[in-house]
Amino acid sequence: MPLRQHDPPARVRDPAHVLFDHACDLLAAAQGLRAAAPVDGIAPALAATLGCLEATLDALAAAVADLGEDAVRQLEDGPWAPGDAWPSAVAAERQFAGLVDILSAGEAMAGSLRERLGAAGAAARAS
Repeated sequence: MPLRQHDPPARVRDPAHVLFDHACDLLAAAQGLRAAAPVDGIAPALAATLGCLEATLDALAAAVADLGEDAVRQLEDGPWAPGDAWPSAVAAERQFAGLVDILSAGEAMAGSLRERLGAAGAAARAS
């Protein structure tokens, strides 16, 4: 009877590396958008691109809220040595909430622009 080979166990990645890798992917995508934006001929993709940005900002706001919860928990639970200059949990919570608010405002603005450009594009196509 032949020996049965088993698949090697799946390698579990460090969640901190996974998080940072996704942040790097986000930066790369933003740099790609920046490079593509000033090129002639992009007008047909503006509304759809703004829709993607709207969804991205929504997902970023949720991710930042989650990161903030973890950061606050770390600040509350961390064993800090006397004299350490770490921010207070309350200040960090306020700053993360502010960042979430800014991202949410950007999401709303992207949605408004998407609707406006989509309507303008539809009107132009109907002419």
